[in-house]
Amino acid sequence: MGYTIVKGLEVEGYRGLRKASLTDFAGINVFVGRNGSGKSSILEALYIALKPFDGLKRVIKRRGWFGLASAESLFHGEGEEAKIKASFEDGSWEEVTIKRGVPIPSHIDALRSRGLDVDKLYALDINLKGRFTVEAVLYVDSSGRHHFKLLENPIGTVYGGATFIDWNSVYAYGAPEDVYSTMMREGGGEAKEAVIRTLQAEYEELRDITVLYAHGKWVLYLVFRERAIPYYVTGDGIRHALTYLMAVFTSKEAVLLMEEPELHTHPSLMEVVANSIVRTYRERRNQVFLSTHSLELVDMLLDQAEKLGLKDQDLKIYNIALEKGVLHSEVYTLSEALDAV
Repeated sequence: MGYTIVKGLEVEGYRGLRKASLTDFAGINVFVGRNGSGKSSILEALYIALKPFDGLKRVIKRRGWFGLASAESLFHGEGEEAKIKASFEDGSWEEVTIKRGVPIPSHIDALRSRGLDVDKLYALDINLKGRFTVEAVLYVDSSGRHHFKLLENPIGTVYGGATFIDWNSVYAYGAPEDVYSTMMREGGGEAKEAVIRTLQAEYEELRDITVLYAHGKWVLYLVFRERAIPYYVTGDGIRHALTYLMAVFTSKEAVLLMEEPELHTHPSLMEVVANSIVRTYRERRNQVFLSTHSLELVDMLLDQAEKLGLKDQDLKIYNIALEKGVLHSEVYTLSEALDAV
């Protein structure tokens, strides 16, 4: 199956979310709320629904590895099961059920061959149904190493077009030269041009970003009208923004999940980041879900959306809160949010 817009998300028993239901998503979806209101859990749950195997491996360690309790923390309270269901615009859906499990004896030899500490294993039983149907077990040992074992042959096509972008992942992509290479390989010239156009709003003389050979090494350079400057000696603001923009514009016709994109962003470049979020939706046709604590970023997103001609169905703001684990939300369309501001 190809790309299709995510329209709804239902969650039961995942992290702080005892029960959550969100419907009628837009092209850009902004989650605001206090600390502990469930913003990060919503993004993680959606990532698991869209990319179950990669998503689970990622979210177990995303908030830091603190032993097998990192795997146990996937469940709400003392619960034994988490259930996540994403529905799509074309009427299809994907449901992921995660349960506390126990190691299967016949898997032990294979797990040992993978270097896992079989005396200290935590097992998660995974059941997928919908667009992609399969049963599997994820084994995690005390050092954080993990391995999936499929219990049956998968049926269908797993949704692959999803990327989780937070600052940990931005820097985990590797050196800026690696991020640039990934962008060019997966996004092509269109992605590079989008990054340059976006940065030119703040740096009018910027003409190109490219990798040049200097003193026996390939180095990322920013090429201005009269000079070329190595990435490493530019200011903190432009370095943070460039790395983030390359990650944002790499994908096309995918789902981007962004946690607090305002972090580490120089104030003068926050508007550049806001512009990139709106443009990756409009020009790269990426559906965006992001969490933020910054009212300034929200204001800038609304301003950029209005300038670029977005409509009510293109952007929504979800003001969310948790009450005894149940998610509550106030939803604002673009025009309602502009009026409220």
